[in-house]
Amino acid sequence: MHDFSHKKPWLTPLKLAAIAVLLLLGLGVAFLVTVMYADPKVTVDYGAKAHELVRKRQNMPPDALNEWDLIGRIAAKHTAAREAVQARNPDWPLIAFDFTLLYRPDAEASKDTTREHTIAAATEWIAEFRALGGLDDLARLPKITFAARPAQEGAFINVLLPELGQMRSIARMNAARMALAANAGDDAERLAAFEQSLASARLLGAQQTLIDALVGNAIDALACGELRHELIEHPPTAAAARDLLAAMDRQQLPSLGPVFDTERFFSLDTIQRTFSDDGGGNGRFLPTAAAEFGMDTAGTTFGVPVRAETFRVFNVLGLLHPDRRSTEARANEIYDHFMKVSAMTRAERAAMTAPDPTAGLQRFKILELMVPAFGKALQSRDQIDADLAATRLILALEIHHAEKWAYPATLAELAPSIVPEVPLDATNGKPFGYRLLAPGEDAHGRGFLLYSVGTDGVDNGGSMGATPDRVVTPFQASGLTDFVYNQPRPAPKPVDESAAPVKPAEPPTQDVHIAPAPSPGKN
Repeated sequence: MHDFSHKKPWLTPLKLAAIAVLLLLGLGVAFLVTVMYADPKVTVDYGAKAHELVRKRQNMPPDALNEWDLIGRIAAKHTAAREAVQARNPDWPLIAFDFTLLYRPDAEASKDTTREHTIAAATEWIAEFRALGGLDDLARLPKITFAARPAQEGAFINVLLPELGQMRSIARMNAARMALAANAGDDAERLAAFEQSLASARLLGAQQTLIDALVGNAIDALACGELRHELIEHPPTAAAARDLLAAMDRQQLPSLGPVFDTERFFSLDTIQRTFSDDGGGNGRFLPTAAAEFGMDTAGTTFGVPVRAETFRVFNVLGLLHPDRRSTEARANEIYDHFMKVSAMTRAERAAMTAPDPTAGLQRFKILELMVPAFGKALQSRDQIDADLAATRLILALEIHHAEKWAYPATLAELAPSIVPEVPLDATNGKPFGYRLLAPGEDAHGRGFLLYSVGTDGVDNGGSMGATPDRVVTPFQASGLTDFVYNQPRPAPKPVDESAAPVKPAEPPTQDVHIAPAPSPGKN
Protein backbone atom coordinates (compact mmCIF):
# COMPACT_ATOMS: atom_id res chain seq x y z
CA MET A 1 0.00 0.00 0.00
CA HIS A 2 1.35 3.40 -1.11
CA ASP A 3 1.53 6.41 1.12
CA PHE A 4 0.27 9.53 -0.83
CA SER A 5 0.31 11.89 2.09
CA HIS A 6 3.59 13.49 1.03
CA LYS A 7 2.97 13.71 -2.75
CA LYS A 8 3.72 17.14 -4.21
CA PRO A 9 0.67 19.03 -5.59
CA TRP A 10 0.47 19.36 -9.36
CA LEU A 11 -0.33 23.10 -9.29
CA THR A 12 2.88 24.39 -7.94
CA PRO A 13 3.47 28.15 -7.66
CA LEU A 14 5.82 27.90 -10.61
CA LYS A 15 3.17 26.23 -12.75
CA LEU A 16 0.56 28.72 -11.62
CA ALA A 17 2.89 31.52 -12.68
CA ALA A 18 3.50 29.86 -16.04
CA ILE A 19 -0.24 29.41 -16.61
CA ALA A 20 -0.84 33.03 -15.70
CA VAL A 21 1.83 34.11 -18.14
CA LEU A 22 0.32 31.96 -20.88
CA LEU A 23 -3.14 33.34 -20.17
CA LEU A 24 -1.81 36.88 -20.26
CA LEU A 25 0.00 36.14 -23.50
CA GLY A 26 -3.18 34.68 -24.94
CA LEU A 27 -5.19 37.68 -23.87
CA GLY A 28 -2.49 39.96 -25.25
CA VAL A 29 -2.51 38.15 -28.60
CA ALA A 30 -6.30 38.23 -28.67
CA PHE A 31 -6.24 41.94 -27.90
CA LEU A 32 -3.68 42.61 -30.63
CA VAL A 33 -5.69 40.59 -33.12
CA THR A 34 -8.77 42.56 -32.13
CA VAL A 35 -6.82 45.80 -32.66
CA MET A 36 -5.41 44.59 -35.98
CA TYR A 37 -8.79 43.64 -37.42
CA ALA A 38 -10.92 46.39 -35.91
CA ASP A 39 -12.96 48.50 -38.31
CA PRO A 40 -14.31 52.03 -37.94
CA LYS A 41 -18.02 52.63 -37.47
CA VAL A 42 -19.64 55.65 -39.11
CA THR A 43 -22.41 56.92 -36.83
CA VAL A 44 -22.64 60.65 -37.59
CA ASP A 45 -23.46 62.25 -40.96
CA TYR A 46 -21.11 65.24 -40.74
CA GLY A 47 -21.83 66.24 -44.34
CA ALA A 48 -25.48 66.80 -43.43
CA LYS A 49 -24.49 68.63 -40.22
CA ALA A 50 -22.22 70.99 -42.20
CA HIS A 51 -24.99 71.67 -44.73
CA GLU A 52 -27.46 72.49 -41.97
CA LEU A 53 -24.94 74.77 -40.30
CA VAL A 54 -24.46 76.68 -43.58
CA ARG A 55 -28.24 77.10 -43.85
CA LYS A 56 -28.38 78.31 -40.25
CA ARG A 57 -25.62 80.86 -40.86
CA GLN A 58 -27.64 82.26 -43.76
CA ASN A 59 -30.86 82.31 -41.66
CA MET A 60 -32.38 80.12 -44.38
CA PRO A 61 -35.94 79.02 -43.56
CA PRO A 62 -36.76 75.33 -44.19
CA ASP A 63 -38.95 76.21 -47.17
CA ALA A 64 -36.58 78.85 -48.63
CA LEU A 65 -35.43 78.56 -52.23
CA ASN A 66 -31.84 77.31 -52.27
CA GLU A 67 -30.30 78.91 -55.36
CA TRP A 68 -26.96 77.08 -55.28
CA ASP A 69 -27.99 75.41 -58.54
CA LEU A 70 -27.63 78.77 -60.31
CA ILE A 71 -23.90 78.74 -59.59
CA GLY A 72 -23.67 75.28 -61.09
CA ARG A 73 -25.57 76.39 -64.21
CA ILE A 74 -23.31 79.40 -64.65
CA ALA A 75 -20.24 77.20 -64.36
CA ALA A 76 -21.69 74.71 -66.86
CA LYS A 77 -22.48 77.44 -69.40
CA HIS A 78 -18.99 78.86 -68.99
CA THR A 79 -17.53 75.46 -69.89
CA ALA A 80 -20.02 74.95 -72.73
CA ALA A 81 -19.13 78.34 -74.21
CA ARG A 82 -15.43 77.50 -74.27
CA GLU A 83 -16.10 74.10 -75.82
CA ALA A 84 -18.26 75.68 -78.53
CA VAL A 85 -15.51 78.15 -79.42
CA GLN A 86 -12.95 75.34 -79.45
CA ALA A 87 -15.15 73.28 -81.74
CA ARG A 88 -15.28 76.17 -84.22
CA ASN A 89 -11.53 76.73 -83.95
CA PRO A 90 -9.95 73.27 -83.53
CA ASP A 91 -6.46 74.60 -84.21
CA TRP A 92 -6.51 76.86 -81.16
CA PRO A 93 -4.81 75.19 -78.17
CA LEU A 94 -6.59 75.12 -74.83
CA ILE A 95 -3.94 77.44 -73.38
CA ALA A 96 -5.21 80.21 -75.69
CA PHE A 97 -8.45 80.44 -73.74
CA ASP A 98 -7.30 82.97 -71.18
CA PHE A 99 -9.00 86.27 -70.28
CA THR A 100 -5.91 87.73 -68.61
CA LEU A 101 -4.52 89.48 -71.68
CA LEU A 102 -7.72 91.51 -72.01
CA TYR A 103 -7.00 93.38 -68.78
CA ARG A 104 -3.26 92.94 -68.25
CA PRO A 105 -1.10 94.49 -70.97
CA ASP A 106 2.00 93.15 -69.19
CA ALA A 107 0.82 89.53 -69.42
CA GLU A 108 2.41 87.35 -72.07
CA ALA A 109 0.78 84.70 -74.19
CA SER A 110 1.85 81.11 -73.75
CA LYS A 111 4.70 79.92 -75.95
CA ASP A 112 2.19 77.53 -77.56
CA THR A 113 0.01 80.33 -78.88
CA THR A 114 0.09 84.05 -79.67
CA ARG A 115 -1.28 87.21 -78.14
CA GLU A 116 -3.62 87.68 -81.10
CA HIS A 117 -5.05 84.17 -80.72
CA THR A 118 -5.48 84.57 -76.97
CA ILE A 119 -7.33 87.87 -77.29
CA ALA A 120 -9.52 86.49 -80.07
CA ALA A 121 -10.31 83.31 -78.13
CA ALA A 122 -11.16 85.21 -74.94
CA THR A 123 -13.36 87.69 -76.79
CA GLU A 124 -15.25 84.99 -78.65
CA TRP A 125 -15.61 83.05 -75.39
CA ILE A 126 -17.34 86.02 -73.75
CA ALA A 127 -19.62 86.43 -76.75
CA GLU A 128 -20.56 82.74 -76.71
CA PHE A 129 -21.18 82.83 -72.96
CA ARG A 130 -23.51 85.79 -73.52
CA ALA A 131 -25.32 83.92 -76.31
CA LEU A 132 -25.90 80.94 -74.00
CA GLY A 133 -27.53 83.19 -71.40
CA GLY A 134 -24.55 83.10 -69.05
CA LEU A 135 -24.44 86.86 -68.52
CA ASP A 136 -28.17 86.87 -67.77
CA ASP A 137 -27.57 84.22 -65.11
CA LEU A 138 -24.64 86.18 -63.68
CA ALA A 139 -26.90 89.21 -63.38
CA ARG A 140 -29.02 87.23 -60.90
CA LEU A 141 -26.14 86.51 -58.52
CA PRO A 142 -26.14 89.84 -56.63
CA LYS A 143 -29.79 89.35 -55.63
CA ILE A 144 -29.37 85.82 -54.27
CA THR A 145 -29.95 85.55 -50.53
CA PHE A 146 -29.84 81.80 -49.92
CA ALA A 147 -27.33 79.44 -51.51
CA ALA A 148 -25.96 76.34 -49.77
CA ARG A 149 -23.99 73.61 -51.50
CA PRO A 150 -25.89 70.28 -51.16
CA ALA A 151 -24.89 67.96 -48.34
CA GLN A 152 -21.84 65.84 -49.11
CA GLU A 153 -22.50 62.09 -49.13
CA GLY A 154 -19.86 59.67 -47.92
CA ALA A 155 -16.51 60.69 -46.44
CA PHE A 156 -16.45 64.43 -45.90
CA ILE A 157 -12.74 64.50 -46.69
CA ASN A 158 -13.63 63.58 -50.28
CA VAL A 159 -15.90 66.60 -50.74
CA LEU A 160 -16.08 67.71 -54.37
CA LEU A 161 -15.89 71.39 -55.28
CA PRO A 162 -16.33 71.34 -59.07
CA GLU A 163 -17.56 74.94 -59.33
CA LEU A 164 -14.50 76.65 -57.85
CA GLY A 165 -12.24 76.45 -60.89
CA GLN A 166 -14.99 77.77 -63.13
CA MET A 167 -15.85 80.61 -60.74
CA ARG A 168 -12.21 81.74 -60.73
CA SER A 169 -12.22 81.72 -64.53
CA ILE A 170 -15.48 83.69 -64.52
CA ALA A 171 -13.85 86.22 -62.16
CA ARG A 172 -11.09 86.70 -64.75
CA MET A 173 -13.75 87.08 -67.43
CA ASN A 174 -15.47 89.74 -65.31
CA ALA A 175 -12.17 91.58 -64.88
CA ALA A 176 -11.87 91.61 -68.68
CA ARG A 177 -15.46 92.88 -68.97
CA MET A 178 -14.65 95.65 -66.49
CA ALA A 179 -11.58 96.73 -68.48
CA LEU A 180 -13.43 96.72 -71.79
CA ALA A 181 -16.35 98.64 -70.28
CA ALA A 182 -14.06 101.21 -68.68
CA ASN A 183 -12.34 101.81 -72.01
CA ALA A 184 -15.72 102.26 -73.68
CA GLY A 185 -17.02 104.58 -70.94
CA ASP A 186 -19.80 102.11 -70.11
CA ASP A 187 -20.26 102.63 -66.35
CA ALA A 188 -23.30 100.34 -66.17
CA GLU A 189 -21.49 97.33 -67.68
CA ARG A 190 -18.45 97.86 -65.47
CA LEU A 191 -20.65 98.11 -62.37
CA ALA A 192 -22.49 94.92 -63.35
CA ALA A 193 -19.31 92.89 -63.88
CA PHE A 194 -17.78 94.26 -60.66
CA GLU A 195 -20.80 93.48 -58.49
CA GLN A 196 -21.24 90.03 -60.03
CA SER A 197 -17.69 89.13 -58.98
CA LEU A 198 -18.29 90.46 -55.46
CA ALA A 199 -21.55 88.50 -55.28
CA SER A 200 -19.87 85.23 -56.27
CA ALA A 201 -17.22 85.86 -53.60
CA ARG A 202 -19.93 86.50 -50.99
CA LEU A 203 -21.78 83.30 -51.86
CA LEU A 204 -18.64 81.16 -51.87
CA GLY A 205 -17.52 82.64 -48.55
CA ALA A 206 -20.75 81.43 -46.94
CA GLN A 207 -20.18 77.75 -47.83
CA GLN A 208 -18.73 74.83 -45.88
CA THR A 209 -15.04 74.82 -46.62
CA LEU A 210 -12.06 77.06 -46.07
CA ILE A 211 -11.16 76.55 -49.74
CA ASP A 212 -14.48 78.19 -50.72
CA ALA A 213 -13.65 81.18 -48.52
CA LEU A 214 -10.11 81.52 -49.88
CA VAL A 215 -11.39 81.43 -53.47
CA GLY A 216 -13.90 84.12 -52.50
CA ASN A 217 -11.01 86.20 -51.15
CA ALA A 218 -9.10 85.78 -54.41
CA ILE A 219 -12.12 86.79 -56.51
CA ASP A 220 -12.67 89.94 -54.45
CA ALA A 221 -8.98 90.82 -54.66
CA LEU A 222 -9.01 90.47 -58.46
CA ALA A 223 -12.13 92.61 -58.90
CA CYS A 224 -10.90 95.34 -56.56
CA GLY A 225 -7.41 95.36 -58.03
CA GLU A 226 -8.79 95.78 -61.54
CA LEU A 227 -11.12 98.55 -60.39
CA ARG A 228 -8.26 100.46 -58.75
CA HIS A 229 -6.30 100.38 -62.01
CA GLU A 230 -9.31 101.70 -63.90
CA LEU A 231 -9.86 104.54 -61.44
CA ILE A 232 -6.38 105.84 -62.30
CA GLU A 233 -6.90 105.50 -66.05
CA HIS A 234 -10.50 106.77 -66.13
CA PRO A 235 -11.37 108.90 -63.06
CA PRO A 236 -15.07 108.25 -62.39
CA THR A 237 -17.97 110.59 -61.96
CA ALA A 238 -19.29 110.99 -58.43
CA ALA A 239 -22.39 109.01 -59.38
CA ALA A 240 -20.39 106.11 -60.84
CA ALA A 241 -18.14 105.98 -57.76
CA ARG A 242 -21.13 106.03 -55.42
CA ASP A 243 -22.71 103.17 -57.37
CA LEU A 244 -19.53 101.12 -56.99
CA LEU A 245 -19.39 101.88 -53.25
CA ALA A 246 -23.02 100.81 -52.89
CA ALA A 247 -22.23 97.53 -54.67
CA MET A 248 -19.45 96.86 -52.15
CA ASP A 249 -21.90 97.52 -49.31
CA ARG A 250 -24.40 95.07 -50.78
CA GLN A 251 -21.89 92.27 -51.43
CA GLN A 252 -19.83 92.03 -48.25
CA LEU A 253 -17.79 88.92 -47.51
CA PRO A 254 -19.06 86.81 -44.60
CA SER A 255 -16.79 86.57 -41.57
CA LEU A 256 -14.23 83.77 -41.58
CA GLY A 257 -14.96 82.37 -38.11
CA PRO A 258 -18.09 80.35 -39.02
CA VAL A 259 -16.16 78.57 -41.78
CA PHE A 260 -13.92 77.02 -39.10
CA ASP A 261 -17.06 75.72 -37.39
CA THR A 262 -17.90 73.67 -40.48
CA GLU A 263 -14.22 72.87 -41.16
CA ARG A 264 -14.12 71.03 -37.83
CA PHE A 265 -16.55 68.51 -39.32
CA PHE A 266 -13.85 67.44 -41.80
CA SER A 267 -11.63 66.46 -38.87
CA LEU A 268 -14.41 64.88 -36.79
CA ASP A 269 -15.70 62.87 -39.75
CA THR A 270 -12.18 61.67 -40.58
CA ILE A 271 -11.65 60.67 -36.95
CA GLN A 272 -14.78 58.52 -36.94
CA ARG A 273 -13.64 56.87 -40.17
CA THR A 274 -10.07 56.17 -38.98
CA PHE A 275 -10.68 55.08 -35.37
CA SER A 276 -12.37 52.01 -33.97
CA ASP A 277 -15.54 52.40 -31.90
CA ASP A 278 -15.84 50.65 -28.54
CA GLY A 279 -19.48 51.67 -28.18
CA GLY A 280 -18.70 54.05 -25.36
CA GLY A 281 -17.42 56.99 -27.39
CA ASN A 282 -13.82 55.85 -27.54
CA GLY A 283 -11.57 53.77 -29.77
CA ARG A 284 -8.11 53.33 -31.24
CA PHE A 285 -6.46 54.83 -34.28
CA LEU A 286 -6.43 52.52 -37.33
CA PRO A 287 -3.59 53.30 -39.76
CA THR A 288 -5.10 50.94 -42.33
CA ALA A 289 -8.31 52.99 -42.38
CA ALA A 290 -6.32 56.21 -42.70
CA ALA A 291 -4.39 54.75 -45.62
CA GLU A 292 -7.65 54.25 -47.52
CA PHE A 293 -7.90 58.06 -47.67
CA GLY A 294 -4.35 58.39 -48.97
CA MET A 295 -2.89 59.38 -45.59
CA ASP A 296 0.71 58.30 -45.06
CA THR A 297 0.78 57.14 -41.44
CA ALA A 298 2.87 53.97 -41.67
CA GLY A 299 5.90 55.55 -43.31
CA THR A 300 8.49 53.18 -44.73
CA THR A 301 10.00 49.86 -43.78
CA PHE A 302 13.73 49.55 -44.45
CA GLY A 303 13.41 52.48 -46.82
CA VAL A 304 10.57 50.86 -48.80
CA PRO A 305 7.21 52.68 -48.87
CA VAL A 306 4.48 50.61 -47.23
CA ARG A 307 0.79 50.66 -48.07
CA ALA A 308 -0.66 50.30 -44.60
CA GLU A 309 -4.00 48.98 -45.80
CA THR A 310 -2.18 45.90 -47.10
CA PHE A 311 -0.83 44.95 -43.68
CA ARG A 312 -3.35 44.90 -40.85
CA VAL A 313 -0.50 44.49 -38.42
CA PHE A 314 0.19 48.21 -38.80
CA ASN A 315 -3.00 48.90 -36.84
CA VAL A 316 -1.00 47.93 -33.76
CA LEU A 317 0.88 51.20 -34.24
CA GLY A 318 -2.39 52.95 -33.44
CA LEU A 319 -1.81 52.04 -29.80
CA LEU A 320 0.94 54.67 -29.79
CA HIS A 321 -1.55 57.30 -30.93
CA PRO A 322 -3.88 59.14 -28.49
CA ASP A 323 -7.30 57.51 -28.28
CA ARG A 324 -10.39 58.70 -30.10
CA ARG A 325 -11.87 60.66 -27.20
CA SER A 326 -8.64 62.60 -26.69
CA THR A 327 -8.28 63.26 -30.42
CA GLU A 328 -11.83 64.57 -30.77
CA ALA A 329 -11.37 66.79 -27.72
CA ARG A 330 -8.17 68.23 -29.16
CA ALA A 331 -9.87 68.84 -32.53
CA ASN A 332 -12.73 70.75 -30.89
CA GLU A 333 -10.26 72.78 -28.84
CA ILE A 334 -8.38 73.76 -32.00
CA TYR A 335 -11.44 74.80 -33.99
CA ASP A 336 -12.95 76.69 -31.05
CA HIS A 337 -9.65 78.56 -30.87
CA PHE A 338 -9.76 79.26 -34.62
CA MET A 339 -13.27 80.70 -34.35
CA LYS A 340 -12.30 82.92 -31.42
CA VAL A 341 -9.06 84.21 -32.91
CA SER A 342 -10.56 84.85 -36.37
CA ALA A 343 -12.77 87.55 -34.82
CA MET A 344 -9.71 89.44 -33.53
CA THR A 345 -7.62 92.03 -35.30
CA ARG A 346 -4.09 91.16 -36.31
CA ALA A 347 -2.73 93.29 -33.47
CA GLU A 348 -4.97 91.53 -30.94
CA ARG A 349 -3.80 88.16 -32.16
CA ALA A 350 -0.18 89.22 -31.89
CA ALA A 351 -0.74 90.24 -28.25
CA MET A 352 -2.23 86.87 -27.27
CA THR A 353 -0.35 84.93 -24.59
CA ALA A 354 -2.56 81.83 -24.50
CA PRO A 355 -0.88 78.58 -25.64
CA ASP A 356 -1.34 77.55 -29.24
CA PRO A 357 -3.56 74.43 -29.36
CA THR A 358 -1.99 73.41 -32.68
CA ALA A 359 1.42 72.95 -31.04
CA GLY A 360 2.55 69.35 -30.59
CA LEU A 361 0.20 67.83 -33.16
CA GLN A 362 2.84 65.28 -34.13
CA ARG A 363 1.24 62.97 -31.54
CA PHE A 364 -2.16 63.44 -33.18
CA LYS A 365 -1.28 62.18 -36.65
CA ILE A 366 -4.76 62.67 -38.11
CA LEU A 367 -5.02 66.24 -36.84
CA GLU A 368 -1.54 67.01 -38.08
CA LEU A 369 -2.71 66.02 -41.56
CA MET A 370 -6.21 67.54 -41.35
CA VAL A 371 -5.92 70.88 -39.55
CA PRO A 372 -5.70 73.69 -42.14
CA ALA A 373 -2.90 76.24 -42.36
CA PHE A 374 -4.62 78.56 -39.92
CA GLY A 375 -2.04 81.36 -40.01
CA LYS A 376 -2.05 81.60 -43.80
CA ALA A 377 -5.85 81.64 -43.88
CA LEU A 378 -5.98 84.53 -41.41
CA GLN A 379 -3.31 86.43 -43.32
CA SER A 380 -5.32 85.98 -46.51
CA ARG A 381 -8.37 87.42 -44.76
CA ASP A 382 -6.38 90.32 -43.29
CA GLN A 383 -5.09 91.10 -46.76
CA ILE A 384 -8.50 91.06 -48.44
CA ASP A 385 -10.02 93.13 -45.60
CA ALA A 386 -7.29 95.74 -46.14
CA ASP A 387 -7.80 95.47 -49.92
CA LEU A 388 -11.53 96.10 -49.64
CA ALA A 389 -11.07 98.99 -47.21
CA ALA A 390 -8.45 100.61 -49.46
CA THR A 391 -10.71 100.27 -52.51
CA ARG A 392 -13.56 101.91 -50.62
CA LEU A 393 -11.28 104.77 -49.57
CA ILE A 394 -10.09 105.34 -53.13
CA LEU A 395 -13.69 105.48 -54.33
CA ALA A 396 -14.47 107.93 -51.53
CA LEU A 397 -11.48 110.07 -52.54
CA GLU A 398 -12.72 110.15 -56.13
CA ILE A 399 -16.20 111.17 -54.96
CA HIS A 400 -14.66 113.99 -52.92
CA HIS A 401 -12.64 115.12 -55.95
CA ALA A 402 -15.58 114.94 -58.35
CA GLU A 403 -17.81 116.93 -56.02
CA LYS A 404 -15.30 119.46 -54.60
CA TRP A 405 -12.69 119.55 -57.39
CA ALA A 406 -9.92 118.61 -54.98
CA TYR A 407 -8.73 115.65 -52.96
CA PRO A 408 -9.00 116.10 -49.18
CA ALA A 409 -6.00 117.08 -47.10
CA THR A 410 -6.57 114.07 -44.82
CA LEU A 411 -8.60 110.88 -44.97
CA ALA A 412 -10.57 112.06 -41.94
CA GLU A 413 -12.43 114.52 -44.21
CA LEU A 414 -14.15 111.59 -45.94
CA ALA A 415 -16.19 110.64 -42.86
CA PRO A 416 -19.03 110.69 -42.25
CA SER A 417 -20.21 112.48 -45.39
CA ILE A 418 -18.96 109.82 -47.86
CA VAL A 419 -18.02 106.83 -45.71
CA PRO A 420 -19.31 106.21 -42.16
CA GLU A 421 -15.78 106.07 -40.75
CA VAL A 422 -12.21 105.81 -41.97
CA PRO A 423 -11.12 102.17 -41.53
CA LEU A 424 -7.76 101.04 -40.22
CA ASP A 425 -5.37 98.91 -42.27
CA ALA A 426 -6.08 95.27 -41.36
CA THR A 427 -2.46 94.44 -42.24
CA ASN A 428 -1.16 96.16 -39.13
CA GLY A 429 -4.03 97.82 -37.26
CA LYS A 430 -2.68 101.27 -38.16
CA PRO A 431 -4.17 104.06 -40.31
CA PHE A 432 -3.63 103.83 -44.06
CA GLY A 433 -0.91 106.07 -45.40
CA TYR A 434 -2.13 108.97 -47.52
CA ARG A 435 -0.10 111.59 -49.38
CA LEU A 436 -1.22 114.25 -51.83
CA LEU A 437 0.76 114.63 -55.06
CA ALA A 438 1.36 117.99 -56.67
CA PRO A 439 0.24 118.58 -60.27
CA GLY A 440 2.84 117.10 -62.60
CA GLU A 441 4.59 115.24 -59.79
CA ASP A 442 3.35 111.82 -60.89
CA ALA A 443 4.00 110.41 -64.35
CA HIS A 444 0.63 108.61 -64.24
CA GLY A 445 -1.36 111.70 -63.34
CA ARG A 446 -2.32 110.51 -59.87
CA GLY A 447 -3.36 113.13 -57.36
CA PHE A 448 -2.57 111.06 -54.27
CA LEU A 449 -1.03 107.87 -52.93
CA LEU A 450 -3.00 105.56 -50.65
CA TYR A 451 -0.79 102.94 -49.10
CA SER A 452 -0.12 100.46 -46.33
CA VAL A 453 2.95 101.08 -44.18
CA GLY A 454 3.42 97.30 -44.03
CA THR A 455 3.87 95.00 -41.07
CA ASP A 456 6.81 97.00 -39.70
CA GLY A 457 4.57 100.03 -39.16
CA VAL A 458 7.12 102.45 -40.61
CA ASP A 459 5.70 105.13 -42.91
CA ASN A 460 8.00 105.55 -45.93
CA GLY A 461 5.76 108.04 -47.71
CA GLY A 462 4.39 105.46 -50.15
CA SER A 463 7.78 104.46 -51.55
CA MET A 464 7.87 100.94 -52.96
CA GLY A 465 11.63 100.91 -53.41
CA ALA A 466 13.81 100.32 -56.44
CA THR A 467 12.02 97.05 -57.33
CA PRO A 468 8.31 97.71 -56.71
CA ASP A 469 7.30 94.57 -58.57
CA ARG A 470 8.63 92.55 -55.64
CA VAL A 471 6.23 94.22 -53.19
CA VAL A 472 3.07 92.50 -54.37
CA THR A 473 1.26 92.40 -51.00
CA PRO A 474 1.34 94.69 -47.95
CA PHE A 475 2.91 91.83 -46.00
CA GLN A 476 5.99 92.12 -48.21
CA ALA A 477 6.40 95.83 -47.43
CA SER A 478 9.14 96.30 -44.86
CA GLY A 479 12.31 98.23 -44.27
CA LEU A 480 12.25 101.19 -46.64
CA THR A 481 9.15 100.16 -48.60
CA ASP A 482 5.38 100.58 -48.33
CA PHE A 483 2.59 99.02 -50.39
CA VAL A 484 0.68 101.45 -52.64
CA TYR A 485 -2.93 100.54 -53.37
CA ASN A 486 -3.52 102.93 -56.26
CA GLN A 487 -0.67 101.55 -58.35
CA PRO A 488 -0.84 102.07 -62.12
CA ARG A 489 -1.40 99.08 -64.33
CA PRO A 490 1.93 97.43 -65.23
CA ALA A 491 3.19 98.52 -68.62
CA PRO A 492 3.53 96.02 -71.49
CA LYS A 493 6.88 94.32 -71.67
CA PRO A 494 9.11 95.52 -74.50
CA VAL A 495 9.08 93.38 -77.60
CA ASP A 496 12.27 91.46 -78.29
CA GLU A 497 12.82 92.45 -81.92
CA SER A 498 15.78 90.08 -82.19
CA ALA A 499 13.53 87.07 -81.75
CA ALA A 500 12.19 85.42 -84.87
CA PRO A 501 8.54 86.44 -85.38
CA VAL A 502 5.92 83.73 -85.14
CA LYS A 503 3.32 83.78 -87.89
CA PRO A 504 0.15 82.17 -86.51
CA ALA A 505 -2.96 81.23 -88.36
CA GLU A 506 -5.15 84.28 -88.82
CA PRO A 507 -7.50 84.79 -85.87
CA PRO A 508 -11.01 86.05 -86.57
CA THR A 509 -11.44 89.79 -86.77
CA GLN A 510 -12.62 91.13 -83.41
CA ASP A 511 -13.40 94.65 -82.28
CA VAL A 512 -11.31 94.39 -79.11
CA HIS A 513 -10.05 97.24 -76.97
CA ILE A 514 -7.62 96.00 -74.38
CA ALA A 515 -6.65 98.03 -71.34
CA PRO A 516 -4.55 101.00 -72.49
CA ALA A 517 -1.55 102.61 -70.92
CA PRO A 518 -2.68 104.90 -68.09
CA SER A 519 -3.86 108.36 -69.12
CA PRO A 520 -3.27 111.41 -66.94
CA GLY A 521 -5.70 111.60 -64.01
CA LYS A 522 -6.97 114.61 -62.14
CA ASN A 523 -5.12 116.60 -59.51
